[in-house]
Amino acid sequence: MIAITFAILAAVSLWLIIAGRGWWPIKLGAVVGMAVFALLLWQSESSLTGWPAARRIPEHSAFVQSVVIEPGTDSEGVVYVWAIPPSQDPANPYGYSSSESEPRAYQLPYTRKLHEAVQAANQAVAQGKPVEVGTAPQAQGRKGAGKPGKPRASGVIRGGALNIYILPPHQLPQKGTP
Repeated sequence: MIAITFAILAAVSLWLIIAGRGWWPIKLGAVVGMAVFALLLWQSESSLTGWPAARRIPEHSAFVQSVVIEPGTDSEGVVYVWAIPPSQDPANPYGYSSSESEPRAYQLPYTRKLHEAVQAANQAVAQGKPVEVGTAPQAQGRKGAGKPGKPRASGVIRGGALNIYILPPHQLPQKGTP
């Protein structure tokens, strides 16, 4: 879609340059510049996909997995979280419209609290428990808030910038019951 739009924009621009009056060396420079830009766009298109987004994880996203890179002498540390966001239509017609089962990678700044929280979420997923994540702000100091990285009675793990909810297992109805 982006390539088609660029092709239309390039065709209209080139038509205006060729049909319009003006100095030909400037027009020739515009044509060459448009061709170089098209080549750069074509080569960079594949690099735009698959990289983690450094933004908030949408509320009610299904947690898939995480990777923690602890801070060291050469890095400040980072937490990568893979989550399946709730499906939504992109506002931009060129935006990617994912299916309901495609995970998205998110990059969060490292904190010890977040590290402990995503480790607990990884363990819950390994045990087959459904886990939901989100970054909606929560009131501080609520009753039963629990310790960082430790679920409270309702299964909420607060990881600073990320709230992790360990959900109860899905209960399927018994066969043969009306």
